[in-house]
Amino acid sequence: ILDSTFRDSKKGRNVRIKFTKWRNTMQKVKKITLSLVLVTGFSGVASAYCTTNVCNSGLVAIGGNFNSLGGSAANMNAYGGYLRLGYESVFVRRYYVGTDGVIGGGVSNASGGVLAAFKKSSPFVNFEWNLRAGLNVFTDNAPLFINALVGVEKFMRSGVERTLYYVGAEARGQIPFNAGKGNVLYGAGYSFVIGDSYTFKDAASSVNAPISGFNYGIQAHLGVEHLIGERISFFSKIIGKYYALNSSKNANFNGADISYPATNSYNIMLEIGINGF
Repeated sequence: ILDSTFRDSKKGRNVRIKFTKWRNTMQKVKKITLSLVLVTGFSGVASAYCTTNVCNSGLVAIGGNFNSLGGSAANMNAYGGYLRLGYESVFVRRYYVGTDGVIGGGVSNASGGVLAAFKKSSPFVNFEWNLRAGLNVFTDNAPLFINALVGVEKFMRSGVERTLYYVGAEARGQIPFNAGKGNVLYGAGYSFVIGDSYTFKDAASSVNAPISGFNYGIQAHLGVEHLIGERISFFSKIIGKYYALNSSKNANFNGADISYPATNSYNIMLEIGINGF
């Protein structure tokens, strides 16, 4: 508690005043200042709801994608659209945790001798879920988060399914421009595929064929976002994914052995959406 003493000339005595209210006011000013730093200083675009120690942000996006899941002996190409929903939090401008999920669908085409018994053209559905946690290793205005990542992807169409479980690491950053009204978004990651299989099925039977050996994935994205409201920004980005997958083990399907060959699988996604709320 700060205090001060002065001479009251009218009453002829000293008067002491305690400045408790002044101190409390200054503490409130500090808290407000910190909140403003979190909102405006954490990133180039303040598309988040922030309190003293945490900033929260939601994400809604739609996109279109092209997916290639094989080679000449067993090839599946798929194209369609998807919806992505996500949520993320940043604590004390440093520690990050976030999750997002994707559901999509479209049309797929199958070719090659391995897939000759299945429909050549079929609708498909795909799911994806990711969980990230990490640390900002750069500045508040241009954060660069190094995150641990776990996730799962599943592709399903008539006769064939593919499931991938993975763990890895990624870098996700942004660079402000236009006096803080926009950001360049960038990122890249590497993952180990730790659980994987193809499923072959028809009306009579269904069998799993685990993928052999060491398998991995690489992903990257590049985009921009612009502030369109007090806590909302619009973004667009391109996303690329690549998986190097070995052949699956043999599985007995309706009395015959079947195996999906080794593939270099890739997925290209164009996405637009909003961040914030």
